[in-house]
Amino acid sequence: MKDVVLIRSIANLVDVAAAEGVDEAELVRGLSFDHKSFREAGLYDRIPWNEFVTYVERLNVAVGGRLPELVGEEFNRKNPFETFFRVGGVLISGQMYFWMANHVVAPLVFPALTIEEHHSSPRRMEFTGRISPELKGSEEFFRVSAAMMARGTARMGLPKTRVQVEVFDDGHRGEFVVDLPPSLSLLSRGRRIIDVVRGGRGFTEELLEQNEVVRRGYNELRASEESFRVLVESSPDGILIYDAGEVVVYANEALLALLGRSESEVVDAELSELFEQPERLANASEMEPHGLTLQGADGKPMQVETSTVGARFMGRDVMVTTLRDVSVRNEWLARAVDMDRLITMGTLAAGVAHEINNPITVVQANLAYLEEAVESLDEDQAAALKDAMAAADRVASITRELKDVGKPQDERLRAVDLREVAGQALRWVKPALVDRARLEKELDDPVMGMTDPGRLEQVVVNLLLNATQAIPPGRRGEHSVVISARNDGDWAVIEVLDTGSGITEEGLLRLFDPFYTTKPRGQGTGLGLFVSRDIIARLGGELEFESEVGVGTVARMRVPRVSGG
Repeated sequence: MKDVVLIRSIANLVDVAAAEGVDEAELVRGLSFDHKSFREAGLYDRIPWNEFVTYVERLNVAVGGRLPELVGEEFNRKNPFETFFRVGGVLISGQMYFWMANHVVAPLVFPALTIEEHHSSPRRMEFTGRISPELKGSEEFFRVSAAMMARGTARMGLPKTRVQVEVFDDGHRGEFVVDLPPSLSLLSRGRRIIDVVRGGRGFTEELLEQNEVVRRGYNELRASEESFRVLVESSPDGILIYDAGEVVVYANEALLALLGRSESEVVDAELSELFEQPERLANASEMEPHGLTLQGADGKPMQVETSTVGARFMGRDVMVTTLRDVSVRNEWLARAVDMDRLITMGTLAAGVAHEINNPITVVQANLAYLEEAVESLDEDQAAALKDAMAAADRVASITRELKDVGKPQDERLRAVDLREVAGQALRWVKPALVDRARLEKELDDPVMGMTDPGRLEQVVVNLLLNATQAIPPGRRGEHSVVISARNDGDWAVIEVLDTGSGITEEGLLRLFDPFYTTKPRGQGTGLGLFVSRDIIARLGGELEFESEVGVGTVARMRVPRVSGG
């Protein structure tokens, strides 16, 4: 915080401006403070150094170059703690006074100023004051400082100090020579002590008044810091504060978590060290939100929404930017779009099903007529006619299901041999398996379940297709898909095992999320397993997966077993 000064440092300057009738509006033109804000400022409020210097220069011009003299007179006249300073003359010497001024007061009020002593004795001090080179230099600042130094000892009842200053380096360096007055004699000190004792009540009142000023300023600062802590540090959004040089001066815990960095890595860093697109932050001067891509703590790209506003922070002009992680929100928006598309597809499917239903009814009727009308068919012809009738029935069943998309289902439960359901599902999936894997069946013993065969077949088909798509084409000799049915206590179970790519732990956790898919874009909607689990749950059963990456996957489906089956 080298580029600020305590706003209280301009108290004498403001009083001089008022006494000389200087146009206040011209003095504070373009600055971040005015005389009203100065009077309302807390004890520890700060203003930028460069603005302070501009104010000093303008005031010096307005009073005809007499600013050091006028400020010195005002400093000597004001003296609100007269008794307090007179006690100081008893207790300390001129040398001690200047040592405290250089090493205690100056660093607190003017952090931009550094003091280097060259010589110090009871009667003479020589030292250099330097202003940080990156800040604005000011010859007037050094001359005003010398005028106030000269009157400091006089305020303690000591003789006036002779102070000479020579300014160099465009107002960045001042060489001071201070001829100190002699300390008070023992007789003068004794008289001073008697005067203080006699006026003890006034001295006590001055101390109490000073204590009240400090206490009030401290309470204001503490209240301000508490409000800041509650509003900013506990914010769920990341909050970044940076100055005109695009250097970070504050970052809350939420932002550190977003960036995956510690406070020491972020505070005092330049924006370009933290963000790939710092101009997207630095060029924002309004609260209107805009998007930005960050690298998250886990190294993955993260979508954030940012908004920026100018503010005052610790006595300087800064930009305050909020950063909100909108990755989850964007994901849900994408899902909402997919859901809307699904609803549209359902409406379209119901319409298509209605159009298919009429001609397929005719096909079914004609096939039934042919079966009755033709008196004799050889074995191949009879099998072909039977397959045609079964296919027509399947198409009719599919059209009925399409018409029911999105509607609550009344499951038609009955005792079913799960081997038949598995066999029927295999007929639909076999063509997809031809060049990917060997098909193995373990369907020897009857496995009776209480279920809806059509709905159960839909799930088995989906599981078989997933198993098939987990194996790359052209690898039939290396991979297999095994479908089995068995009894397990109160359950009738169908399992589909594949030796494909397997599923990651993250994938297993999200397997039944709607619209979640690991398939390439355009090859999966992410709804198959979501719908399948819903079907099995309504049939009173369970659907679960076990998998290992690079080894394969087992999909296990349970439905209630028929007693005695």
